[in-house]
Amino acid sequence: MPGGIALGYEFHATGVVGFQGVLEELGEDLSSAKSYLGTHGDFGFTGEGILNTFSSAHEDALGRVNSQIDHLHEYFTSTLHQHMGEVLGLYHVQEDGAEEKLRELERTFKADSDRLVRDRDSGATTTEPDTGFPRPAEPGDRLTTPSPDADDVYIQPEPNNVLDHFSVQFVARQMIVMFTDHDDPMDWLGKRFAGDWEAFLACADALDNVASCIRDVADNFIAHVDQLEAAWSGNAYDAFNLALRNIRDQIVDGTVVPIEDLAKNYRDAASSTVQDYLAIEPIMGTVVDAIGTMGFGLVKNTFKLKDFIKEAVEPSLDQAVDIAAGSLAAAETKKVDFTEVELVELREIGGSGSGLMLNDDGLPVVVEQYEQL
Repeated sequence: MPGGIALGYEFHATGVVGFQGVLEELGEDLSSAKSYLGTHGDFGFTGEGILNTFSSAHEDALGRVNSQIDHLHEYFTSTLHQHMGEVLGLYHVQEDGAEEKLRELERTFKADSDRLVRDRDSGATTTEPDTGFPRPAEPGDRLTTPSPDADDVYIQPEPNNVLDHFSVQFVARQMIVMFTDHDDPMDWLGKRFAGDWEAFLACADALDNVASCIRDVADNFIAHVDQLEAAWSGNAYDAFNLALRNIRDQIVDGTVVPIEDLAKNYRDAASSTVQDYLAIEPIMGTVVDAIGTMGFGLVKNTFKLKDFIKEAVEPSLDQAVDIAAGSLAAAETKKVDFTEVELVELREIGGSGSGLMLNDDGLPVVVEQYEQL
């Protein structure tokens, strides 16, 4: 039963069916984000380093992000999608008194309609009505391959003095880099010990990209809600629009921002990992130099092996163990902090016209209010 101006509303079923279609597209965007995170969010066991034991915490953090994406996917493709079917039924009901109930529904939501007008007058972003439902953004374009810049957190330390240029470990490092085109072997070993800061940065980039993708999904969503006005208008639609604007805000505040914060934490963890490495790198170099010198000494047979190990190698190893123990203690605290993420599911919120703007499923209460008339 399409409405007319005399009834105070307009309703055209084909446009509402089109809106259901774009909800499915939003679900596909979210599925792409989840798949992307599965590919680029895992830095593997070697990435965390021997000093760190937070792989389970990392998995838990990504698991919570994935669960939140699933929650939003279900909301768009099932909860709200099915609700739109109920809205279709509401406006096509043939029972006696249905027309008067729809008029009463319009009167019920007058206050919510006035509030939407005020929001729009205050400069809130609004998209023109359009049953073609064009997408203002392409969320999938955000899901690019992470390209972290390790120079943001790590620059290879220079030798402390001119004699360091002639040390065994410095010469060996330079020759390997120069002639094999491989990474500095000390950096490689340091990453295995303290953690791969580049992997941390790549994970942070991936999280940022997922957050940007979901932000685009939220923006597209509310744009499509505005576009729906080409098929459905009136006070009940305005209340529906106002309620879903709140959903958009909830998605940003409860999903996008926490994921962005998590990405920042991973960047901080990359810096912390570098600090762990820089703390042990000189000791690693000392041990390498000691072993190298020991090798030269053995060739020349100028000293006893047992005495050299006791006087040169053991103190270096003891110092390395002490520093490693301190770094491990710091890592135990770090692993708890940087993987924390608090994501918030969609929730009900009060409204002016009907007591509730959104029910506990995050749905506008238009249908519920109609059923109570």
